[in-house]
Amino acid sequence: MGESGTAKIFMHGRSQAVRLPKEFRLPGKEVRVSRLGQGVLLEP
Repeated sequence: MGESGTAKIFMHGRSQAVRLPKEFRLPGKEVRVSRLGQGVLLEP
C-alpha cells in the first residue's frame, strides 16, 4: 500500500482532527474521506 507512518489525533472544538506528518501533506483545502473496514482513507 506504499508508505506508512504515525499521525496525531486531537480534538478541534467538537470535531476530531488528524495532524499529518509533512511527508504526507495533501494539496488543497479539502479531502475526500472514506471508511475502509475499521480504517479511514483520505484522498485529495
